[in-house]
Amino acid sequence: MTTFTAIDFETANRERASACSIAAVTMDEEGRVIEEKAHLLHPPAGKDSFHPMNISIHGILPVEVADAPGWEDVVDEYLEMIGDGPVVAHNMAFDFSVWNALAATLGTPTLDGPRLCTYRTAQRLLGWQRGTMKLDQVFRHYFPGETFSHHRADADALACARILVAEIADAGVTLDWLVDAMALPARKAAVR
Repeated sequence: MTTFTAIDFETANRERASACSIAAVTMDEEGRVIEEKAHLLHPPAGKDSFHPMNISIHGILPVEVADAPGWEDVVDEYLEMIGDGPVVAHNMAFDFSVWNALAATLGTPTLDGPRLCTYRTAQRLLGWQRGTMKLDQVFRHYFPGETFSHHRADADALACARILVAEIADAGVTLDWLVDAMALPARKAAVR
């Protein structure tokens, strides 16, 4: 069975290391959910101020993460969940930069395996123009009439996973083919 893990971060402010929420969904290419995980996160010291614009996007308040674990407390759970499988995000450039900023700030591992971006796959497989491929737009394309709680990490990760499965079916390819053809370059894990 071929599986992948979709992830999504939310941040407290413009700094990438200010992650205040993460979620992940491991799914097989038939669309069956294997595992789900989500955490509110207390952003690292010095990165933990909440900007009103970020709060208006995701609705997470500082009081909600005051006693939440830090990234260093949960990263191993997510690495174990991901394993050797590909990691997927909608706009992987953002989520990967958050993961790397946390790694640089806290000395935690970076992502080491293949990465896919459903923003890029939508562009390539659907031929959509840049700017028309927001997560909610691609989701509505594949699942008309359905909604999800956009900018909640758990809902966004699940929406992203469902989009990838739909793109695979729409394009008539396999997950392995998609990884071979479109994975972003792998990065070496940081030494702890």
